[in-house]
Amino acid sequence: AFSKPEFRIDVPGGVVRPEADQLPGACRDWYGVQDFLAIADGDAAVIWTPVDSPLVTLQDINRARWFKNLDIENGHVFAYVMNNYWFTNYRASQGGELTFRFSMTSGRRISDTEAQAFGQSVRSPMVASIIRASGEGEVSHGYVTIEAYGVALQALKPSRFADGIVLRLREMEGDDRQVKVRISGIDFKTAHLSNLGEDKLSTLEVTNGAIEIPIRALGL
Repeated sequence: AFSKPEFRIDVPGGVVRPEADQLPGACRDWYGVQDFLAIADGDAAVIWTPVDSPLVTLQDINRARWFKNLDIENGHVFAYVMNNYWFTNYRASQGGELTFRFSMTSGRRISDTEAQAFGQSVRSPMVASIIRASGEGEVSHGYVTIEAYGVALQALKPSRFADGIVLRLREMEGDDRQVKVRISGIDFKTAHLSNLGEDKLSTLEVTNGAIEIPIRALGL
């Protein structure tokens, strides 16, 4: 029902607007979606998350027209679940029962932070298990706490080159900021800012178990 909306597509490490953020020659026939695809026109917004088939086409069913430009004139999104007419390396048909899942939410306005959190909750839902009651009643526990809105935790893993833990953070709202991070049950003595290759770039301040981390606008 949207007329000339803005599309925003979550890709690895960023969010792009089809056509507006694309260089000449970039592909406009297909788009790959990570956690969310947002459609908004200022009065309403829809967040759409694919679980099993991340490739989509916009505006119309893909007919391999190799667009040089993509005119955004409607809010149509088509899941490109199969590729049956390509001329190399693909079967002409697929058989059997297949399941493709999608999830949507809507609101008047939805930020990239909220959209990414929704998409992650759909694509990687929390794993639950049944345990014996402890008698404590209802208790809430968290492992990693990020004291800032608009910063997502993308990974928590052992370091490859040292006896430590790597936190991979992503800034979603376009603001330079200082972020305070705590990890439950771990008393850090030292912490370092690093790049994606885990090279130590600088020493970070650690105060009472909290790590002060600078993060650039839309940075990793």
